[in-house]
Amino acid sequence: MTVALLDNPHAKYFNGTDRGYVRCELTPQTWTTDFRVTSSIKEARATMKTHASFVQQSEQPGAQKA
Repeated sequence: MTVALLDNPHAKYFNGTDRGYVRCELTPQTWTTDFRVTSSIKEARATMKTHASFVQQSEQPGAQKA
């Protein structure tokens, strides 16, 4: 386990090797978060993929892996 996760026990996901962004979709019932990563930071035509997804249901504590 990385130091980042040890220092942040509330974190559900951490990947210290890939580059990308977080995409969130919110509805009245759910909050879905996708961790998107790129195949290369040097190529203009690099591909993107969803590396992990989590969903938070309305009125249910805790995010769950989607």
